Amino acid sequence: MKNTNVYTKTLFRAGVLLYTLCLAACGARLTPEPSPTPIALPTATPEIQPVAGGELLLPIPRNPFISEGGIGANPLLVNTEEMRNMYSLVYESLVACDESNRLVPALAQKWSPDDTGRVWTVVLRNNVLWHEGDEILSAKDIIYTFEKIKSYGKSTYYAEAASAIEQIEEVDAATLRITMKTPGAAALYSLLFPVLSSNPATSSTNGTGPYKIVSSTETMVELKKNSRWWRQAPYIESVRCLSRESNSVALDSYEAGQLNMVPTSTVSAGRYREEGVTNVLDIMSQDAEVLLVNHVNAALRNADVRRALAHAIDRGSIVSNVYMNRATICDVPVPPDSFLYDESTKSYDYNPGRASTLLASAGWTDTDGDGILEQGTRKLKLKLLVNESTENAYRNNAAALIAAQLLKVGIETEIITAKLSIADEESGFVKKLSASEFDLALAGFNLERSGNLAPYLTGSRSYGNIPAERWKPLLKSAASAPDEKAMREAHSALQQEFVRELPFIMLYFRMNSLVYNANIQNVGEVRSTDVLRTVSRWYIKTAGS
Repeated sequence: MKNTNVYTKTLFRAGVLLYTLCLAACGARLTPEPSPTPIALPTATPEIQPVAGGELLLPIPRNPFISEGGIGANPLLVNTEEMRNMYSLVYESLVACDESNRLVPALAQKWSPDDTGRVWTVVLRNNVLWHEGDEILSAKDIIYTFEKIKSYGKSTYYAEAASAIEQIEEVDAATLRITMKTPGAAALYSLLFPVLSSNPATSSTNGTGPYKIVSSTETMVELKKNSRWWRQAPYIESVRCLSRESNSVALDSYEAGQLNMVPTSTVSAGRYREEGVTNVLDIMSQDAEVLLVNHVNAALRNADVRRALAHAIDRGSIVSNVYMNRATICDVPVPPDSFLYDESTKSYDYNPGRASTLLASAGWTDTDGDGILEQGTRKLKLKLLVNESTENAYRNNAAALIAAQLLKVGIETEIITAKLSIADEESGFVKKLSASEFDLALAGFNLERSGNLAPYLTGSRSYGNIPAERWKPLLKSAASAPDEKAMREAHSALQQEFVRELPFIMLYFRMNSLVYNANIQNVGEVRSTDVLRTVSRWYIKTAGS
């Protein structure tokens, strides 16, 4: 389960909704009637030209992860999103994700598979210089980094690389042969790890990214722009990361002028918005809120009952009243801004009438007039499990609304709470999930950017005795798809089956926010997983610029 700490949310747990609208306009050319009097056209507003300079002020946690020499020394051992954001300015990976989670070139300029789909030839970008010295990026640096990841074991954020990659070999200084353990383009997402220099003579903070670390203390890390970056150097001259003990303190620091940008998951971020002073950008996350279903329950084994539940829940009301519109309704566990998302899967609008019809078709009727459905002498009563946590009050409030909504269609729901320990995956809540001690359960999944749903349908997080055999062929097709087109087709088939069968009920994706000074310009196309992805295009507007 994921650590839901508002500020130092761990990256092992189980944010920016940006749609790219491509508008094509066409039509017949019209000849206007001549105007009897000239019409004065409005004067075009000159575009603001980006200016170099300025400083970005970001928060990092108090007592951030420290190893091998100090703050910022080892990006492979990152354990908070804030520190990973900082590291993303300093280190780069072979590939990157764009705003739709599609893989794009980074340190690798191209890649191609062999006939088996397991062995990939990866060609590095030319003349990528490290921050220090005159050495350029080479195959040995990637191999060195991969070996370090393997040495750290399975408990690190980048452990996926070690579990997905069988071997990395040097063909020549600019070419790698990477053998994956399974075929398919999805395996390339394991290459998202930051690459370190293999040169022992350089500092442990030596990277290739747009910024370089120039100093650090226990409370601050200072970065300066890398003027010889292989891309165009950033406009913003420096970045200072200042330690704050919590996200709420970071937001207070923003209001006090000590920070000029704060990523946050608080649902009340909108209150900071002020025209010309503070912008609040809502950004999509990978955090899916779901209603788990226990398939051992005879009533819930009936797909019509599961479909009725989906129609009976007014997700719009929950998003509005509980999450203050910082969530996006979705019927499948694929973010709606993902290139893998199939829009045709929209299936379950709020429709209590349809829910009642489905329940009746499954044999549930209110014969005694008490408002609760029954089959014979058995009442339709369900236990709804939710974790007991002050930081998950939103989920508790959502549970109360769901119980009230289900009652309207004749389903009586008893809410059961269990304690969730952030540090202990063997908490009461997780134990009850693993032991299937629930009928329904509200939970959150931090989904993989590759779109891999195996953990939630057949793996360690497939709570509720989901029939695995139904899903294995579809998951295998999605994982082994050789290219983007095949991936979309396979994931579409998987999503279509998901909305037909509803192994669990997808509710909505949580949205995070980016609170920042209105003088910071050109911020966009970001997600919670890569808040600073486009930082090189940002600039700070100053008086007269």
